[in-house]
Amino acid sequence: MAQPFTNETVAALKEEISHLKARIAQLEQQLADIQAKCQHIFSETPIMRKCVKCGYTESMYY
Repeated sequence: MAQPFTNETVAALKEEISHLKARIAQLEQQLADIQAKCQHIFSETPIMRKCVKCGYTESMYY
């Protein structure tokens, strides 16, 4: 049988979600910094190209 959730449990989950969203934002900023400084080496397909060093991707479909 499922355990009922209390207000404390819900509050703790919301707080954890908030912390994780902040961590995601931090990691996205780190990735953007890495991609901005990378001297890209692209692997190309007919529809996209992707840097093999940092994962930056561009669409070639216009």
